[in-house]
Amino acid sequence: MLLRKMSLPSEFKATRAQDSEASVSYISRIVPIANGSNISAGSNIQFRLPTQMNAFLDCKNSFLKFTVRNAGGHKFTLPKAGAGALFSSIAVTSGGSMIDQRNNYNVWRTVQHCQKATQASTSVMNTLLGCGTDKKMGVEIAGGQTKTFCDPIKNHASIFDTATHYMPLFAAELEMVYTLCPADLMGFWASSASSVADSDLVLEGVELVLSCIQLPSKSVEDLVALHNGVLVFEGQSYGVSTNTLVQANGQVTLPISMGYTNAQKVDFVMTPKTTADGTGLARIKNDVKSVFVKNGLTQWGLLSDGMLVEASRQVRASDAECLAMEMIELNMLGDIESADLIYKSQADVSLEALPNEETPAAGLNDGSFIGSLSLCSFKNGKERQLCSGRNFVNATNSIQLDFTPGGTNTSTVVLDVFTTYRTVISIDLKNGGMYTVLH
Repeated sequence: MLLRKMSLPSEFKATRAQDSEASVSYISRIVPIANGSNISAGSNIQFRLPTQMNAFLDCKNSFLKFTVRNAGGHKFTLPKAGAGALFSSIAVTSGGSMIDQRNNYNVWRTVQHCQKATQASTSVMNTLLGCGTDKKMGVEIAGGQTKTFCDPIKNHASIFDTATHYMPLFAAELEMVYTLCPADLMGFWASSASSVADSDLVLEGVELVLSCIQLPSKSVEDLVALHNGVLVFEGQSYGVSTNTLVQANGQVTLPISMGYTNAQKVDFVMTPKTTADGTGLARIKNDVKSVFVKNGLTQWGLLSDGMLVEASRQVRASDAECLAMEMIELNMLGDIESADLIYKSQADVSLEALPNEETPAAGLNDGSFIGSLSLCSFKNGKERQLCSGRNFVNATNSIQLDFTPGGTNTSTVVLDVFTTYRTVISIDLKNGGMYTVLH
C-alpha cells in the first residue's frame, strides 16, 4: 500500500506568529512530571502528553527542562555530551503499545555529540546542556550545588525527529518514560568519592516545555479529509546491538541486529567495563559510557549474509580520507569550494572525534574513538533531508573486527553498534488516533 506523506495546510507557516495567518496561534505548554518531584539517579521520570484539539507540536522548538542537584559532598562533572547523556533509555508508548524505545541512549547521545558538535556550537551547548567546550568533560557541579539544563526533545524519539518537524497533538495520548543512569555512570566523580550512591544526584523541577501551533478547526478538518483520516510522516530512529568483547587474537566477528528496510548509518564504539566485571580497569569514578576506546583495533567491516557491505575500513586512515568520507555523507564532496565555508568547522570537529593514539600502559586511546559507516545512497546535505538507505531485512548481519597485526585486544570491553534508520509513522484518526511505526 502506498502511503501519502502528510501535507501541512497552506496557511501553516511555522516561522513566527507575525509572519503567519491571523487564525494561527502560537502557544507554549508546560507538562509536569507525572511521578513525583525529586527523582534520584537510577530512577524513572514519567510524562503523559494529553491530546489537544487542532494543535501541532513544534518538535524542533520544544525541550525538557530539569535541575541537577549534587546532594553528595563530592564534586561531580557531567559527561562530555552534558546533561543530555544522563538518561540510559527513553521510551514512548500510546495505549500500552510501544512507539519508540531508545536504549543505551547515553552512549548514542555521546556519539552524536562527538560527531556533530562544532567549535561554534559548544558555547551554546555549554549553557543549555553543560557540555564541555573541550569535548572531553562537561561542567562541574560542586557538592550541595545545582544547575538547570534544557534539552531539545528532537533527539528523544522518532516521532519528534520528523521531516516536517511537526506532530499532531489531536491523536491518541502519549506516555514517555525517561530512565536515569545510576549515579556512578552519570559522569565523573572526584577521586575523594570512595563510593557513590544514587541519592547523591537528584533531578528537580522536571517538566516538558512544548511549543504548540493552534490551527482553525476548518484547516484541520480539511487536512484530515485530504489524507482520508490517516496522517503519515517520516521520522528517524536508531537501534542498538550490544556485545561483550573479551580478550582475543586476530579477527573477531560478532552478530548484530539490523532488521530495517532503510538503514542509513552504522556507528560503533567500545566502552570499558567497570572493576565490578573483573577487567582491572578502575573506572568506578569515571563515566565509562562516554569513554570510547580503540583497544588495539586496526580495521573493521560490516557484513551482511557473510559479504562485506563495503571494503574494510582502516582505523589509521589519513586526514584526507576521513574528510572525504565526511563530505560524501554531507553530499558536498563535488563542491568543496563551497563546503569550506559551510562545513569546515563541522568537518574539523568530526576529525577530532577520530584520533587513534593509544596509551601504551592501558591499551586505550584518549577516549574518543568512533567507527562510522554511511549507508546512504543519496543525501541533501544542506537541507538534511532523509535519504535512501540500505535494506537489511531477512539478512544475517554482523560486524568484523580485526586486531592484527596489532595483536590482541588488550581489555574486555562492551561493544555497542548503533544503526540509524528511517521510520514511517502513521496516525489513524479513524481508529482513535492509533499510532503505527514502520521501519
